[in-house]
Amino acid sequence: TVHGAGGRETVTAAVAGLSEASDGRAGALVVTALTSLDDRDLAEVGMAGTVSEQVKRMALLAAKAEAEGVICAPKEAVMVKAVAPELLVVTPGIRLRGADTHDQKRVSTPAEALRAGADLLVMGRAITGAADPVAAVGELESDLGLSGLL
Repeated sequence: TVHGAGGRETVTAAVAGLSEASDGRAGALVVTALTSLDDRDLAEVGMAGTVSEQVKRMALLAAKAEAEGVICAPKEAVMVKAVAPELLVVTPGIRLRGADTHDQKRVSTPAEALRAGADLLVMGRAITGAADPVAAVGELESDLGLSGLL
């Protein structure tokens, strides 16, 4: 994982280094914009434009650097797929309906994320921090129309 804000040279070096170290068996993921940030936060750290514009820029950078994919908020997956359909889209910020969002500002349910084009979902605190993690997995199954995850 490499943060796209490091620029194209950083991302290209990470992609090349990982490919060499793993004999091509692993691919780099580029962080677009942390899900704990919103437009105001970006402005505070001196980044121009909106979160959406930043995600699009980072997706294009990732594609040019031949990264395997990007990490972005769930609702941004559709935009990434529109500008760089070859990229794998990994989405943190996954929360069960009505659950605490913690420090995350751009969140979605698992089903919403998949509908938006996410390929992989990252769920940490939504399950591990739940009062009843088994029940949380049951809610996940229900949201996705699955059964038998546990």
